[in-house]
Amino acid sequence: MELADYLRALRKSWPHVLAVAVLAVVLAIVVTARSTRIYTSSVTLFVSTAGSAESVSALYDGGLAAQQRVRSYADLVASDRVAAEVIDRLHLPDAPGELAGRISGHAVSDTVLLRVSVRDRDPVAAQRIANEVGTVFTTEIARVEAPTSLVTAAAGGLPGGPALAPASPVRVSVWEAAKRPGHAISPKAGKNIALGLLAGLALGICLAVVRFRLDTSVKRAGDVAAAADLPTIGAIAYDRATRGQSLTVVDRPRLPRAEAFRQLRTNLQFVAVDTRPQLITITSCRPNDGKTTTALNLAAVLAQSGSRVLAVEADLRRPSFGSYLGIEAAAGLTSVLAGQAGPREVMQPIAKGQVLAIASGRVPPNPSELLGSRAMADLLTELRGEFDHVIIDAPPILAVTDAAVLSTLTDGTILIARAGRTRRADLAQARTLLRNVDASILGVVLNMVPTKGPDAYAYAGGYAPRGGQHLARPARIRPGRRWRVGLAGLEPALAGAGGETAPDLVDEPDEGRRDTHADLDPIGLATAGPGPVATSPVATGPVATGPVATSPAAAGSAAARPAVPSLMGPSPLGPAPLGPTPLGPTPLGPGAANGAGGPHWNGAGGAWTSEGGLLRPSTGPAAPGGGAEL
Repeated sequence: MELADYLRALRKSWPHVLAVAVLAVVLAIVVTARSTRIYTSSVTLFVSTAGSAESVSALYDGGLAAQQRVRSYADLVASDRVAAEVIDRLHLPDAPGELAGRISGHAVSDTVLLRVSVRDRDPVAAQRIANEVGTVFTTEIARVEAPTSLVTAAAGGLPGGPALAPASPVRVSVWEAAKRPGHAISPKAGKNIALGLLAGLALGICLAVVRFRLDTSVKRAGDVAAAADLPTIGAIAYDRATRGQSLTVVDRPRLPRAEAFRQLRTNLQFVAVDTRPQLITITSCRPNDGKTTTALNLAAVLAQSGSRVLAVEADLRRPSFGSYLGIEAAAGLTSVLAGQAGPREVMQPIAKGQVLAIASGRVPPNPSELLGSRAMADLLTELRGEFDHVIIDAPPILAVTDAAVLSTLTDGTILIARAGRTRRADLAQARTLLRNVDASILGVVLNMVPTKGPDAYAYAGGYAPRGGQHLARPARIRPGRRWRVGLAGLEPALAGAGGETAPDLVDEPDEGRRDTHADLDPIGLATAGPGPVATSPVATGPVATGPVATSPAAAGSAAARPAVPSLMGPSPLGPAPLGPTPLGPTPLGPGAANGAGGPHWNGAGGAWTSEGGLLRPSTGPAAPGGGAEL
């Protein structure tokens, strides 16, 4: 693993690392709370030697001797001999060895001081024991360092018996008595929590790396190339907003997921430039990888580019076209292969009529044999001549052999791999099965690629209009309002001579909205009915050419100049008549009839007049400049 792999592992598993660290901190807090509190109290002892005060060298030698003694006394103070004497004096229930384990001595560096500490659960007991240890230790040292020797009276020159004489000049005394401790030295909450946090982070990082190494699923194009040595021709992002929508490119064309299908269409056109694949099999390694939705959306984007496209459901074991698309699935591919119907009889329009589809039909008992039959080969040959692209949805190749059978009859096969779920071994096995039947593998499509995290889809951010930039939206014509003719079609006019301000355009959804609106035609026949709201003529309508008007009122001016191509395209008010109306003029446009009051548009039911860029409906006969507002 490289450094980038470790960073990916940490970025991907940081919630788990954080969870383990938090768990370790909680455990440290619990252990700290349940631990017994220990208090310590210390007594300071001073070690000195009795030397001649008149000699500096004697004092120096005495100091060195005292320092040497202090290092030895630090070990002697915690002996069983001292502990037993303290237990006898204080009547403690502890054993000498147990009490000796709670006593410790420490020689202060470069001094003749000895600091003795005692640990106990009770702060008062710790103070008492420390003071008693200091007293007992000074007594024991005096007894050890200054043993008595019997000196005869003759040796001392004094009659009357023996005498005691000191044999060592070393003396130990209590310099500072023990104090009652104010806080416990154990447990240390801050230290325990910090250690728990560090231990949790270390354990979490180790688990993240192990999890990353054990994860054999494909997540990126590099994983696909390493596992199966196949190119990745598409990456489809996962979007919760499209859940339950089979045709994203039709229902939500501006989403990044829809743009990914268009990118797949572009890549597919350059996979085999010399031999353009017409019959394409779509399969996956395992079920629920998204092969059906990928096949349907690929068919839709191919149709949007102007191709004749047919989607065929060849998954005769678990058909899903009927539930996904809401079409009749009782008659379909199996009906054609059995000779019960012709191909055209079972084709149904989908994707708003842009694509034709053949459902699976009844589930047969022998799907593999039926798909590999002569009738299937003849059907595909017939469809090849009628359609530019035939997208075939096949079953998972690792589950059944149907996809391998179909791949021998088509021009190419696309493998669908679900990011984070399809295993590298499964992808390699699927490639082997297809190569065994000499199938042409066009590439792999990574489906359901995450939009966040280390394996996020690169195009997941999209390239939609920014805030405040509104797409061209349709408008409903409201009575009593004035409209002007602009490059975008009908636009609400500003306040005019009548002092009335036109309303804003009705804000309609960008896509997928069906509403009841007035389809006004140029002869004044308004009909209301459900239908998709028209988009901007500038974006969708072709450039139209208005014929020269034949109105007597404008014959002179209209004949003087030729017709000019309209920048508006089709009228947003509805379909326009192709010939002269009973009153003469033709559809609205720069080539429409012009009168004294400006261009006007007459019809049997009324007239629209344009004055100073304003389009106004008139209630009476067509008269330039004489239109009245509705």
